[in-house]
Order: sequence, then C-alpha cells, then structure tokens
Amino acid sequence: MSRARTIVVVDDAPEVRALVRAQLRLSGRFTVVGEGASGTDAVELAAGHQPDVVLLDVSMPGMDGLEALPKILAAAPGSKVVVYTALEDGGLADRALGLGAVGFIAKTVPIGELADRIATALGTPRTGGRPEEQTRLREEELFRLLVEGVGDYAIFMLDPGGHIASWNLGAQRIKGYSSQDALGRHFRMFYTPDAQRAARPEHELEVARRDGSYEEEGWRVRKDGTQFRANVVITAIRDATGELVGFAKVTRDVTERYEMLQEQQRAAAKLGQANARLAAANRNLVAAAEDMTQFLAVTAHELRTPIRVVTGAADLLAGHWTELADPERAELLESMRTSGARLRRLLDDLLTAARLESGAVEIRSRPTGVRQLLLDTVALVLAAHPDLVVAVDCEPEVSAVVDPERLEQMIANYLTNAARYGGPPVRIEAATANGQVVVAVCDRGPGVPAELAPRLFEKFARGPEDRGTGLGLFIVRQLARAHGGDAWYERRDGESCFAVRLSAS
Repeated sequence: MSRARTIVVVDDAPEVRALVRAQLRLSGRFTVVGEGASGTDAVELAAGHQPDVVLLDVSMPGMDGLEALPKILAAAPGSKVVVYTALEDGGLADRALGLGAVGFIAKTVPIGELADRIATALGTPRTGGRPEEQTRLREEELFRLLVEGVGDYAIFMLDPGGHIASWNLGAQRIKGYSSQDALGRHFRMFYTPDAQRAARPEHELEVARRDGSYEEEGWRVRKDGTQFRANVVITAIRDATGELVGFAKVTRDVTERYEMLQEQQRAAAKLGQANARLAAANRNLVAAAEDMTQFLAVTAHELRTPIRVVTGAADLLAGHWTELADPERAELLESMRTSGARLRRLLDDLLTAARLESGAVEIRSRPTGVRQLLLDTVALVLAAHPDLVVAVDCEPEVSAVVDPERLEQMIANYLTNAARYGGPPVRIEAATANGQVVVAVCDRGPGVPAELAPRLFEKFARGPEDRGTGLGLFIVRQLARAHGGDAWYERRDGESCFAVRLSAS
C-alpha cells in the first residue's frame, strides 16, 4: 500500500479546516501535517513541513491565497498547491493555474469527494474511477449549482447544445411543462415562432458562451400556447479546466410588472406629470432589481460556508461515528453549533433590515441610563467574542431617550464590527453635550479603506475580504435615524470610531 501523502490545509474558517481534516484522515490517503488561516501561514507551513500538497483557500485576511501561491512554491519547491475556494469568479481557476496550482476545487463539491478530487489533481487515479461513476459525479456537481425547489423562478440547466438537463418546480409552474415533458428537449420550444426562425435561442447561447452570461426581457411561450413576459439570465458554466459543461438558465415571469409599466407609459403620453412619475417609478424598479440581485448574491455567499459545514459534519457523524475519535466528534459538533449560530445571526440581520425598510420596526423610547446598558451589552458580546477586551468610559448620570433594546442592538453591532475588523484596545465612550448623547465605539485597527468609507452605512456595503452580510452598519444608522438621531464613522488620533447620536433625557 502506498504511503499517505502529507498535506497542509489553509482556510480562514476553523470549522472548514476541521471538516476537511476529518474527511482526509478517513480517506486514508492524506496525513494533515499543518493548518493555517492566512496566506502568511501557508508560506510558513510549506517551508517548515515541505508537504506533498498544500490545500489553499483564496479569500483570506491579510495575504490572500493567490498572492501566497507563488511564495509557497518558492518556499517548498517539491510541494504542489491545490486551490479550494467558495468563490465562483469565472476566471479564478485560470489565474490560479497560471500561478502554478495543479488543481482547482470548488467548495460546492461534496466533502466525501474531496480526497479523490485532490488525488486527481495530483495525477493519482481515482478509486472506483469507472466512466459511468465519473459521469454521475459530474452531473451531481452541475445539479448542485442550482437552487432547488424555488417556486417563483424557473431554474434549470442546459447542456452545451441547449438541451434541458434539469428542471425545477418553478420551471414547471411558470412554463407549464413537467420534468418528463421538458428533459432532453431543446430550450427553443419556449420561444415564439418568430424568435425560433431568427435563431434567437442559439444566438443567446453564443453570447453567453462568449461573454459568460446573457440577460434580456422578452416574450416566451407556455405549454398551453399562451405567452408571458420573462426576465431571462443565461450563465455559461465551466469546469475547473475552463471547459464549457453547460448553461444555467433563470427565468422570472414579469408579465404583471411589464403590463403595469405599459399602462403607465400610456398614461404618461397624455399627462406630462404622469410621465415624470413613470420615470421615477422605472428608476425605483431598476434599483429594486439591483437590490434583489445583490441580496441574493450576498445571502448565497454567507449561507454557503455554514450550510456546507453543518451538512458535511452531519454526514461525517452519521456515516463514520464509530470511526471518529472523541475529540473529532466534539469538534464537528462544535462546528455545527457555531455554524448554526452564524445562520441565526444572518436571519436576524435580514429580518431587522426588512422591517426597518418597511417601517415595521416599533421604537419604544424612554429615559434610559446609558452606562449600565453599555456594560450589559459588552457582557452579551463577550459571550460570542471571549478574546475581546472592552473599556467603558461613561459617567453614571448620562441618560438618553431611547428604546433600550434598540440601543443595545446598535452598540452590539459596533462591538461585533470591532471584534472582526478592528484592533485592540477597544473602548466605548459616551457623553452628553448640547442636549444630545453621543456614544462611540473606538479601536486601534487599520480603519476603513478609503474607497469603502463613503458607502460604509449603505445596505450590503462590504470590503473584498469582509465576512458578513453587510447589513450591520446599515441597521445601526436606520435605527439611529428612527430615534431622530444619526450614525457615522470617523478616524481620529489613530483610532477608528463608530458613533451614534441620540437625544439626551
């Protein structure tokens, strides 16, 4: 039996490292000799261990994976690097391979296949590598790129020639075809006769193949012959080598919106004032569509890692309970717990943001002692971030007219932000001046990048390396303004300060 290959695992999520370590050990094909959380760690571990393989994440704090990759190869010339990432930039695989990686594995790959995927990248034959098994795994990977069971969107896969390879419930509801009706047929059947004669379906695939994606709004045909207005996005799907494996197609029925716009335009032709209102409504619709796209992208990104950890850990525990050591079982269970907490925080942020925008958040203001509230909030945040050290500078007599629960939420968001991105020491100062109370959370971290600062409190504002929904600071400002105050960020005396202004009592 050949020896197990040595491997260094580098990922900034400890729960992902635990999941990978357990799976690789169970495979019997790899021995994890080191773990790190940044590109700097990767270079040091590669130099120290000279492993056979470095499994390298891309998006990490400080030095990212692509920046570290050539340095790893220089420090350990005999090592090979396999990139393992949740990012889905179409050119990322080419960039990684161009820098010297021997493989590129998406984190959407089932964890049970990881050892085989690494071995394949290293040139080792797969176990059970029969052609029909490889075909099955490839199909499963394609299916995992889709959102299953969505009722308001038709989401399905096409093979490279445009034939339907998968079908979801939304597609059946919108287009009227069952999966038995649709699978294997060319997607031109959804187009009007004129569009078919003009080879419109083939043109759209060619544009998506060339540019990566294609989007339009136009008329489509249901099974019963009726037409509906559709917003359509076609995205080219390529494997790790850059080969086209098919297309993802998302269709939304926007007939009601389209008819409403048509009616508005007819009214606008008669009334100049109505024309102005229509233009404003159209701008709002475009902004809403952009917000929805951003919402889906951010939410999908944030859900991906905790869901992967929970499902992967559950599969390992269910399938290999007796083979796992007690510490491994405990670590996997803890990973499930922390990932579940992360999902819960995401849901709380999304619900709060939605209620704020709709005006459904009720503010129950009353005179409130600020110092004790700050102390209670610090204790709450320390439960999730035990390494955080916070000093509170607030006189006992400082009092604000505020909803205590909402002020606690605002300060907790600031403190969580400091724990993630700031640097010690962290302090909270609160004082009364000119009938107002100003509370600021300050730290000695590097501060906010200049390009991010102007939109810092906007919805979904996030830096390239940030982890989170991008809603925390948006929620703070909306809550502050609901109290008649405001929230802002400033850099002063080497500190990053996030402040909120409220009425004094």
